[in-house]
Amino acid sequence: MRFLKSKTIVFLMVMVMGIMMFTAGCSGNGSSEDPGDDPGIPAPEEIDFIVDKMTTEEKIAQMLIPALRFQGDREEPDGVFEMNDKLESIIAKYPFGGIIFFNENVENPSQTTKLINDMQAVNRDAGFDTGLFIAIDQEGGAVTRLGAGTQMPGNMTLGAIGDAGFVRAAAGVIGSELRVQGFNMNFAPDIDVNNNPGNPIIGIRSFSDDPEVVGEFGKIFAEELRNYNIIPALKHFPGHGDTDTDSHTGLPCINKTLDEIRSLELIPFQAVAADAEMIMTAHIQYPEIEKETYKSKKTGKDISLPATLSKTIITDILRGKLGYYGVVISDALDMGAITDHFDRLDAAKLAINAGVDMLLKPLTAHIEDAGKELDEYIKGIAGLVESGDIPEERIDESVRRIVELKIKYGILSAEITDLDESEAAKEVGSKVNHDIEWDVALAGVTLVKDENNGAEPLVPEKSKVTIAVPYNSEMNSITYAKQKLLEDGVINAEDSITSICYGDVAAWDVNAIADEADVIIGISAMYGLSELNPTIEEGVLTDFLQRLIEAAHSKGKKCIIISAELPYDVAAFQEADAILICYGARGMAELPGDFTGVTREYGPNVPAAIYAAFSGDHSGKLPVDIPKLKEDYTYSDEILYERGFGL
Repeated sequence: MRFLKSKTIVFLMVMVMGIMMFTAGCSGNGSSEDPGDDPGIPAPEEIDFIVDKMTTEEKIAQMLIPALRFQGDREEPDGVFEMNDKLESIIAKYPFGGIIFFNENVENPSQTTKLINDMQAVNRDAGFDTGLFIAIDQEGGAVTRLGAGTQMPGNMTLGAIGDAGFVRAAAGVIGSELRVQGFNMNFAPDIDVNNNPGNPIIGIRSFSDDPEVVGEFGKIFAEELRNYNIIPALKHFPGHGDTDTDSHTGLPCINKTLDEIRSLELIPFQAVAADAEMIMTAHIQYPEIEKETYKSKKTGKDISLPATLSKTIITDILRGKLGYYGVVISDALDMGAITDHFDRLDAAKLAINAGVDMLLKPLTAHIEDAGKELDEYIKGIAGLVESGDIPEERIDESVRRIVELKIKYGILSAEITDLDESEAAKEVGSKVNHDIEWDVALAGVTLVKDENNGAEPLVPEKSKVTIAVPYNSEMNSITYAKQKLLEDGVINAEDSITSICYGDVAAWDVNAIADEADVIIGISAMYGLSELNPTIEEGVLTDFLQRLIEAAHSKGKKCIIISAELPYDVAAFQEADAILICYGARGMAELPGDFTGVTREYGPNVPAAIYAAFSGDHSGKLPVDIPKLKEDYTYSDEILYERGFGL
């Protein structure tokens, strides 16, 4: 191979960086003692002192984690990037359990750190004993919120590497960047088993379709977040991997018995149950397990309660059978799976009575309205407590768990100090972190087809190469890959690499493209099964790539396909000369430059796969089975490439 890094050198480098970041991580916001080393249990009298002072409404507020992300025009709202009078009045009125941040709250590291500092200060100045959980979805890969941060290649890349050291390195970068800005909670890792290739929402967010691997890597990822005083929230119980509906927009249903999910979906959760402090629920119906129904406000028909609202699933199974003690948090309650079918207060009552301790995003509101709506919501739940529809002891049980977790992680108001905004700017998106990110991305690139069985780089030396991407956001990925190839001496300035975006397929002649190159690299980015059918509109990009392969071969040229998103699309391109998989198509809105924390939407996967095609540096193994396609372009039961395969 022209250029093959030693995996041992990469491993040592990422572990050294992990130690350095661990040292830095233990000296910032929150407790000086690392709860990952000595969890401890707060003294009952300390918990009682805080809880007994709260009114019923304050206890309910402690169970809420709202989003405060929009302001201004309701049609085209602005983000909430700094403290203002409206925001201050909302946070100062109630001792909320926490706030969840989104893209609309994070502009750059200094701004984010200041906003978090200000939120904690307002909470403290209001006289509340507990600080705020400041939470975010920073899984890495497809689900990241810190545009200026180090994105990391995502869980399925880590599954393809199959090495615990790389899992620790990836989680360590994420944990260190969250910590230095003042975050103390991460809704990660995702420990769903992606055993359904047609899943529209999990996919590359999962480590594998092997539940043992998912459990092992999920546990390691969570441990590393704790090393930075970040509370991991493992999700989505009891498992979101076998759905064919996105719960953001619909209500998924899995017709499996308890014994069936015990043999697959529950395995990762059982692996983490003893150590986890927070587990997030799934808005998924399990009618073979939960028999209680609710009359849907959308259809007027009785529907099975989803897991989030099911006492059978939350209390009997998660707590009773799995022995889980920690905090249970709902998935966002403003998702379509809940809002389409359930009255808002009915959903709150069902969730709390089911055993859910914290209600995430109970409503969607601009900050101009959020104060009033949250006030009405809290008073509505308090009314249900007063009427006996929600037992008061159920509220107290949840609040005690929440307060215990805050004490454990040093999230009492008096213990929270402001963080240095300039330090956040240096750490977040640093060159050191991006170097780790690159090594992880490259180590996960998987070769599943090659006439030379991976013995030589896929692109011969001095080839004239055209790289075709489906979306403009990936054009910078090609530029960055070329930059890396030149820096490392894999190619030289005389090598010819051109790029095109084929998203508007009508504008391109596949024969003309083939005429201009010796080797064509086509990037496929599939997000759903329908996109594999070249006979329908959704499959127009697949059709284009298939015709491009044919055109190349008709002219004696070589065509390489890179699967950049869901890896299952490789079944549609078996005529290609070679196939690489990189498990993430996230583009690059800006080039990384000098990595000074201003990068937005930086995705390392596609550049790493392009680099691997030229360098021969690919060592990943499939973390999932790839099924063959039927004639109607649906998945068959026959396996094309087995988990663990890779050339």
